Amino acid sequence: MRILLLTLSLLFTQELEVQGDLKVSGSIDAQNNPVKNVGVPQSLTDAINGNALQDALRETGPFEYKTFSVIWDDLNHSCHSRYKEIGSSEYIDDWESYLNSQGSNGWKVLQIIPHYTEINHVKAVVIISKETNE
Repeated sequence: MRILLLTLSLLFTQELEVQGDLKVSGSIDAQNNPVKNVGVPQSLTDAINGNALQDALRETGPFEYKTFSVIWDDLNHSCHSRYKEIGSSEYIDDWESYLNSQGSNGWKVLQIIPHYTEINHVKAVVIISKETNE
């Protein structure tokens, strides 16, 4: 009888396999051993594996960027705006309309860096980005 009990104890301490659902009341102490083969979570209360976490945190990219110098003049009255892409030589009127048209094509404002301000004038560097299909 002791040999049978000892044999059964050794069998159950090595590995336990369950077909179907396993329900546990209380906590599970894995004693610093890894929990392996965790599937993709189906709800917000499910455990998560490393691959699912990496996918959730990963930027999808790649991205395309454009950088502009933007000036707003006469802030007290008409608030006239003009812009130029960094590297070009001439300013173009109506930054807001240009930015709206870019937004409808998937471009988003990434960062605005105030560069120069004085009474009734603001100058900033604006960076926009768009996810590309490459």
